[in-house]
Amino acid sequence: MPLSNFKIFSGEADDAISIMREVAQWCEDTGKSMWKLDKLTKDKLMKGLKEENFCIGKIDSTAITPV
Repeated sequence: MPLSNFKIFSGEADDAISIMREVAQWCEDTGKSMWKLDKLTKDKLMKGLKEENFCIGKIDSTAITPV
């Protein structure tokens, strides 16, 4: 996949949080500690922030990482 297709989008809170939760679940499943799933809710993460504070990277319109 060429990096020329990589773009960063802001205002993607739902997608960013979903990816963060997926990573947290993987960490939990593999015995690593990073984030607690119960702390990764939109209500908790949005306190004092705006939608545009959440960004994700996409390749060809496919979300790949929160940034």
